[in-house]
Amino acid sequence: PAEDAEGAELLDFVQLGAFGVLGWLMKRAHWPRAPLLVGFVLSEPIERNFWLAYQLHGWSWLSRPIVLGLIVVIVIHIFLTVRRARAIRADPAMARQASFIAEPDAPAAAAASGRFDLGLLLALGAAVAFAAAIIVSFDYREDSRLVPLLAAVPGLACALVLLAAYLRGRATHFAWPPRGDLVQIGLFLALIAAIPVVGFFPAIASYVLVLLATRTSLRLMMLPYAAAIVAAAFGLARVLNMALP
Repeated sequence: PAEDAEGAELLDFVQLGAFGVLGWLMKRAHWPRAPLLVGFVLSEPIERNFWLAYQLHGWSWLSRPIVLGLIVVIVIHIFLTVRRARAIRADPAMARQASFIAEPDAPAAAAASGRFDLGLLLALGAAVAFAAAIIVSFDYREDSRLVPLLAAVPGLACALVLLAAYLRGRATHFAWPPRGDLVQIGLFLALIAAIPVVGFFPAIASYVLVLLATRTSLRLMMLPYAAAIVAAAFGLARVLNMALP
């Protein structure tokens, strides 16, 4: 039905906003975004093929030479990553070179504002998300919960280790984003919330006008710029036959 299609299209924008904000916060806290992106894109084929391999071979497929070779590569990569992280933590010059610079005033600033440290908040959120995934997976069939558990259990363990490091003061602290950046994030989320209320193009036009008014020195050219962007979005949707909410 058309209502279901429109709901699915709106859900795409909600996911875009959620992952955009999450990725931006992860970048601010120097968390790698590539694993999240790879997991999001490849989760379905990985789950399907893992389930098929398990049904055909049980756990014996783990003893295949190619699989063993991949496991060795992963172990070596984890070892080198841990060793490099320790070296960075011990050498300030290397830390500056790696752009992984501690912000010692971040905990004080967070305490003064009544907010958690950004890295601590992300670690806590990851721990809650992985724990929830483990709990939900027990509602699945035994052979269907393997992939969620294989991803969630190590993820929860890593999140708890990182959380403990933050609580013990042994992790790098990062300040919260500037107020201006948080305002822009709020405007973007307001855009997504306004789409089902006023429609896609009015919401986009309003967002572009507010963005130009607050982030640029344009005055007389704001309306032409906004009109050009809305027209380009409309034309692209028509050319690609994209349905918009």
